[in-house]
Amino acid sequence: AHGRPTMLLMGINNIKETSAEVQAQVFTDGGVDITERGVVYRLQSAGTDEPALENATKLKVEGKTGLLEGILNGLTDNETYICRAYVVYAEGTIYTKSETFTTEKYTAPKAEIEEVKDITNTAFTVTVNIASGTPLPVLEYGVVWGIKSGPTIENNKLKLGEGDRLRRLSASCRKVLYIMYGLMP
Repeated sequence: AHGRPTMLLMGINNIKETSAEVQAQVFTDGGVDITERGVVYRLQSAGTDEPALENATKLKVEGKTGLLEGILNGLTDNETYICRAYVVYAEGTIYTKSETFTTEKYTAPKAEIEEVKDITNTAFTVTVNIASGTPLPVLEYGVVWGIKSGPTIENNKLKLGEGDRLRRLSASCRKVLYIMYGLMP
């Protein structure tokens, strides 16, 4: 007589804006052939049913028994997910207890003005330190200015570059009111 596999969802760790690491342990195969194992997950708001192979995203993880580790990628920031590990064998599928986790929220890119100098009636030079607070790429960055408070990219704009690799920039601008901007997808 054969038994059935036994397993336990051990934890969800290293939760980021778009990913999370899941660990489970398959203790024994119960004397049966395990044909597949992995993790199923979905947004908690997507329904009341437990996540299963039929209604959730599947991350297949190689192996039969022992530690089962997988990274869930492509998640949405600031959302609650429900997941559980699974094992498929000849007589069916076994699931662990479900657990929920919430992905981190994206933080907006930050720019700190380091120095403003060479100020005249019509121009100035500004040096800014840029710290991207999000894994989304910064598409474009620069300085905007205007004669009224709260200038936007629709006003006077000096594009300084693209991408988020640059951490410090300097620019010369006309007028006196300015604000740094960053465009993201």
